[in-house]
Amino acid sequence: MRFLMAVVLIGATSCAKDEAVNASQNALGNAQNQAVVASLQGPPKAPPLNGEEMIQVAQKTGFAYDRFVDLVAASGLEFELPTGFLFKPGVQDKNMAYEGRLIAADGNLEVRLAIRPILGMELEYRDPHSSAPEPNHIYPLLEQSVIDGISDNTADRNEEFGDDALAQYNADWGAAHRLIPDSNFAPNFKELLLICLHGNNRADVYIMFLFQDGNLASSALKSSLHCLKFKPVTTASNDAATAHADSSGHDSTPDENP
Repeated sequence: MRFLMAVVLIGATSCAKDEAVNASQNALGNAQNQAVVASLQGPPKAPPLNGEEMIQVAQKTGFAYDRFVDLVAASGLEFELPTGFLFKPGVQDKNMAYEGRLIAADGNLEVRLAIRPILGMELEYRDPHSSAPEPNHIYPLLEQSVIDGISDNTADRNEEFGDDALAQYNADWGAAHRLIPDSNFAPNFKELLLICLHGNNRADVYIMFLFQDGNLASSALKSSLHCLKFKPVTTASNDAATAHADSSGHDSTPDENP
């Protein structure tokens, strides 16, 4: 009887071990199958970011192309990669952070693109006797700050855009500056063409064309000059933007002579 009980116990133990082994193998097989499926599907897609979150990401890491395109769309802009250019992520440069970089195939031109959405703009204003400035009215201050940061502040030519130039970029304000780049910002380039754009309730944009020789870079410069611009704004959109600004107590139209 004891022998039979021992045999039964041994048999039960053996069955339990077999079941445990089988369960372990099944679990391992399922885990391997899930890993294979995950590898085929690729990494999980990140949820879309809003304008303010995109700025925070841009300040920490370089933008991948899809994130750059998302920022462009969120800022009311349109972007077209010029033929013969390679797109590279921007960097958090100490002189001027930028979200995209275009490299001409011949190496004669580099274009750096910086976008500052109005939606994500935060203004620190501590004057108790007056209200904070309206974001659509501070583009001259931002323009000068950018010039100070990326150049030696020696301008060969400054030109504020007229109606024709503004229409080419669908911008509410714009200006071009021919500068000498700061050696820390662009040590491999001798010349800088800076285009500054402002779109009411959309964004401030800075397009930085860097080159050594204007003659060698002229073809690439011509093809990339309008690679980033604002989308056309309909009259209805303008009316809605104006109504929103009026309801907040601000004028949406920048001063003609800021």
